[in-house]
Amino acid sequence: MRDLYYKKTDSYFVILYKNNTRKWICRFDFTEKRKLLILPESNKTQYKVKLENLNDIMDYKNKIVSILNDYIEPTTNQQQNNNEKEIKKQPYVVRLLPRPPKTKRTKPNKHLKKYQKG
Repeated sequence: MRDLYYKKTDSYFVILYKNNTRKWICRFDFTEKRKLLILPESNKTQYKVKLENLNDIMDYKNKIVSILNDYIEPTTNQQQNNNEKEIKKQPYVVRLLPRPPKTKRTKPNKHLKKYQKG
């Protein structure tokens, strides 16, 4: 319970995991005309539920707990994705190729004739 935080804005009330706005567990959007419960889904979409009264939240307790568990213990797919992201974040390394060997010129340069013995 120490890792759960809340944040109230003008438009909604949100419950966060470790006070991270990217790890939100659920949002509540209460106006005079409507009561909405908004839950995040794995594909970064939102699942919106109209509530008749506040007790209806209990119908979604299993879903809310599963969202929290996903943050606490990420699934293997999420861990693989995180590992891939870490690999992508490594700095770009420039490797220089060795120089090709110098070749002997068959024709001397005109401007070097005065320096050549001959």
